[in-house]
Amino acid sequence: MYQRKLARFLLVDGKAGHALLEAIVKARIDGKEIPAIPSGTLERPITQWLDWEKENVDYWILSEGMVCYPEYKIDDICYDL
Repeated sequence: MYQRKLARFLLVDGKAGHALLEAIVKARIDGKEIPAIPSGTLERPITQWLDWEKENVDYWILSEGMVCYPEYKIDDICYDL
């Protein structure tokens, strides 16, 4: 029974964390202020992700978007692949 409750808790936490990271990336793309980092279980992983981003990302172009799809020739760049 404990594992089931823990799994539900982690699922809710994971969805909230993903939504927050997506909001942060979209804010970066739009040049806006990032949302506030909540205290609690999400604070540490979000802060670690922000530290990683600071060291590894120069700028964001898009989030969860298709850049190219060679099979369907959606982008000219794909023709060279």
